[in-house]
Amino acid sequence: MALLTIISVFVLICAVPQRALGQGCNCAFDPDGTLCEAACTYYSYCENFQVVTVQCQEGEVVDIEVGGCNSTANVAPPCGVWRDCSNKADGYYANEDDNCFSYHYCLNGQFMSNNLCPTGCTRNATYLTMLI
Repeated sequence: MALLTIISVFVLICAVPQRALGQGCNCAFDPDGTLCEAACTYYSYCENFQVVTVQCQEGEVVDIEVGGCNSTANVAPPCGVWRDCSNKADGYYANEDDNCFSYHYCLNGQFMSNNLCPTGCTRNATYLTMLI
């Protein structure tokens, strides 16, 4: 009987659907601690059936490897990469060096942030847009 109980519990745990990043949070089904939404400057997770969103401090970006914010110097691309905005107009720009998987935002000639393109979007570097 104990073996049957262990197998049943294993099947229930394995049957819990796993949510891919970028698909949003559904804390009615996602277990506590599930990282369910992330960009380079914030991430969201489930806790007590509620979405908790954490905004990284200035100089930090989301580091998926540690599950929180970290210094840009310690984070892999695209979030940990600084972009030159000195000669760019205010706006959003596709990061062509990663096949437009991400984009960056420039404001007043200053690099503001990198961001990940939402899941399910088609990246179009020619038009510097992400098409849904």
